[in-house]
Parts: sequence; C-alpha cells; structure tokens
Amino acid sequence: MTSAITFVGFAIAAVLTAVLLGRRKTLIALAAAACLGAVVTAGILTRRTYFKLLPEGKLQLTLQLARRQWHVGEAPWYLLQMKNVGGKQLKIFDAFWVDQRFLNENSSRKRLTRFEIINPDGKTLEPNFRLEWGYHNEFRFWANDCGGSPCEFKDRKEGVDVLKIEPGKTLTANPTIVAPLRKRGERWGLGDARIKPGATSEEISSIKKLWRLRGKYYQEFAGGKPYQLDPEKPLQTVAGFRVLEGYFFGKPGIYRMRAIYDTRSWFTPITEQEEVAQQRDEKRRELSASELGEISKKWRSMTPRDLRQRRNDRMEEQGHSKWNRAIIKDDDIFKEWFVESNPVEIEVVP
Repeated sequence: MTSAITFVGFAIAAVLTAVLLGRRKTLIALAAAACLGAVVTAGILTRRTYFKLLPEGKLQLTLQLARRQWHVGEAPWYLLQMKNVGGKQLKIFDAFWVDQRFLNENSSRKRLTRFEIINPDGKTLEPNFRLEWGYHNEFRFWANDCGGSPCEFKDRKEGVDVLKIEPGKTLTANPTIVAPLRKRGERWGLGDARIKPGATSEEISSIKKLWRLRGKYYQEFAGGKPYQLDPEKPLQTVAGFRVLEGYFFGKPGIYRMRAIYDTRSWFTPITEQEEVAQQRDEKRRELSASELGEISKKWRSMTPRDLRQRRNDRMEEQGHSKWNRAIIKDDDIFKEWFVESNPVEIEVVP
C-alpha cells in the first residue's frame, strides 16, 4: 500500500511541475504514464489483496460416545465433529466424513481420519472389516444418510473430492442409517444375512446357519463372539450417531479411544523428509539405511523442473486453481495436518 501511495505522489508532483512549466506535451505524456501506472498498480494490489491468505487455519476434533458402557462384542456408537477454529477456509480431503466405509481404507493405510483404540491390556486394538462384513459383505448392514438416501461412493473421485469448512463452522460425520436389504443375486449372489419379510423356512434356516458360522469365525480369529443381533428383527440406530464398524471389543474392561486426522501420507511429498515420513508410516517401521539411501539418491537426482511439478501436483491435490498458485506461499498451502481428538473411555461389560 505504501508503494502505491508513493507512486501516486510522484505522479501528481510530476504533473504539477509540468503544468507550472507550461510544457503541454510533457504534461500529456506524464498524465498518460500516470494513468497507466495507476491501473497496473491497482491491478497488482487488487490481486494481492484478494488472494491474501488469512490467519492460519486450525482444526479441532471432538469425539463423543452415545454412552460409556457397552456389552462384550457390541459395537459402540459415536459422534465425530471437526471444527475450523482458525481464520480461513479449510479443505478436507476425506470421504470418510460422508461414508463410513472409507474407515476401512483409512485404517489400513494409516492416513486421513481413523481411530486409535487401546485395549485393557495396553495394546492397540486393530480393526478387521473382513471379519465383521463377511467375505462377500453379507453382514454389511449399515450405510450413511445423504439427504434421506444412503450414501453410495465407489471411490474418492465419485461424489466427494473436497469438503470445505468455513471459519467457525463445524463438520459432522454423517450419521449411520440401516442399509437397504440386498436381494439374492446382488453382490456376488449372496445378498445379505438379514431375514427378509416373507422368507421361506429354507431361506431362514440357511441364514441362521450363516450366523452360526460367523460366530465360529469370530471365536477362532477374534477370541469371542459378537453381540448377538436378531436376524429376524429390524436393526436399531442411534439418532445422529455412527456405529463403529471393524473393531471387536472381545473382553471386559476399559478401552481408550481417540480420533486422528492425518494428511502426512496423503499428499505428494515435496521434500525428502516428507517422503521418508510417508514410507515409514506405510511400512509401519523405521526405514533401513539402504532404503534411506535410495530415497536420498532419488531426491538428489531431481531437477528444478521435477520439484516444480511436484509442487503443482500437491497444489492440484489440495484444490487450488492454476493461476493463483504462484502467489501462495509454500508454508501456507503445503501444511500437513496431524490432529488428535479428545480421548474417551469405553467400558465393556459381560
């Protein structure tokens, strides 16, 4: 702003000087130059002001349970919210907030929104979605509410790319609803393990056998049986909450749970340190000296053009248009998030 005032001051002084000296041609030239300079300066200032980054954004995760106490094998219900407590709009790149099935992918890759649960023995409770859903998803009974109908996204590029949170606003994970009954012949021909109205005695017998087999698998691979749902009765939801799928609470005691939002292994790495951190997270161990050497060799061989391309890829992943990328500082646009929620306790009783 100061430079603009200085420029205008010099222009006015030059014009007044020319008027006093009576040099008309000089006056005209100076006036034209002043107008041109003013237009250019105004354009630069407008562009910088319009795209000026506001104070750094901050995220706050809040986790709440529908109740504290649950039975062995019962799935808890939770409410997860993310609030923008900063001064600028934030973009969230995670379909989990719309469709809870993405928790499976997030958990297996240790990225974006996921949960960390510590069992009564102090060990991490790992999820097993294949065990809960069944080999052909015949026990996948839940969906999420997308405006009165179930959310149905095949991948991150279909339906959910960026979820925007304005300053002071809160994003709430879509609540769980009961998924529609699937007919036999859908989903590899198995349908689902709920007994449909009007089912024949043969169908009821077959489905109950499937439930007994499920209990056997749980006993073998998880050390206990799931909390028994009645395949003949409608499923019950908790209004506004989500059911926690994939985690089996197989023994009594106190479990400690927290939510995590972590983008460190999601975006294209733009530094050697970022790539080391990503590979460490993906492999779930410290990298060997040879692995670190390979990464270092790769980054030393990169040209300035390679680094610019990585920068552009990163910005494209974060939803920034091409023409304003050059004026956004790396420290602002390349921020990686690692946010933890408040811890909650889950009391599991027999």
